[in-house]
Amino acid sequence: RLIPYIITVFVAITANFFIPRLIPGDPITVLLNKMANSGASTADGAELVEAYKKQFGLDGNWLTQYKSYILSLLQGDLGPSIMAFPTTVQELLLSAVPWTIGLLAVATVISWILGNLLGALIGWSRESKTNSAILYLSLCLNQVPYYFIALILVFFLAYTLPIFPTTGAFSIIGGRPEGLRLIVDIVYHAILPALSIIISFIGYWIITMRSLIVTTQGEDYILLAEAKGLKRSVILSKYAFRNALLPQVAALGMALGFILNGSILLEIIFNYPGIGALLFLAIGNVDYNLMQGILLLSVLAVLSANFILELVYPLIDPRISLG
Repeated sequence: RLIPYIITVFVAITANFFIPRLIPGDPITVLLNKMANSGASTADGAELVEAYKKQFGLDGNWLTQYKSYILSLLQGDLGPSIMAFPTTVQELLLSAVPWTIGLLAVATVISWILGNLLGALIGWSRESKTNSAILYLSLCLNQVPYYFIALILVFFLAYTLPIFPTTGAFSIIGGRPEGLRLIVDIVYHAILPALSIIISFIGYWIITMRSLIVTTQGEDYILLAEAKGLKRSVILSKYAFRNALLPQVAALGMALGFILNGSILLEIIFNYPGIGALLFLAIGNVDYNLMQGILLLSVLAVLSANFILELVYPLIDPRISLG
């Protein structure tokens, strides 16, 4: 398991280097244009270009740059950000990652818990009209993109009824709050984007858990439990739900690995200071170093989640052997 993981990481690192360079535009030209627009002197244009190329690791051909990129990675150095020089890529990532993980990871886990509980209930007692209505609603929600739900929530709960803020991760007007007030303010600003994720993803968890529960009802251990006269609630909680939950745990691990990839549009809509918004700025400024850092972080998150899941899953399900 470790050897394929290392090979995949190396391929991903190589792809992360070349893909940003296929984007039209030149980061040095963009930087000089920004300096000119801000009134900074760019009279020594040629000298500035050479100095910046050397500073940002863009001198020489692609092969030379690639070698320098690999050597820097081995030293744990992602280089300086071109658009926010002299701030390093690591500093920008460290400031953005907690916001994305805090928002999307918590929302994903909440949707997973609620979706599995509801899915188990409607799968266990399928005759109820309420359960059928929940299933049909889940099928509809599963087809609606999270960013569309975000726009609807902003329109009704931020503009029509100004209950929640429309943008940002905390209040700026009147000074930034501190201590407990800051925590409450951050949660308050995160409610709408978190609701967008929960409403969009809960349908998927309900549908999949319902299907798993329906499948388990025909298993021999369920029939044996019924023959022993156990209550249906006991059979559901101790037999059907526990076994149906195993594939959902695997799916949750993969979903958490992909949270960095799914944050771009949501963070743009809510102007949330996470990885998605940072990647949007990096693409707009053709910031190779920052794009490489974000893409590398996203790939490592997915691969690491899959790798850890493969090692942990046999501990969750004793029927699987590592051998």
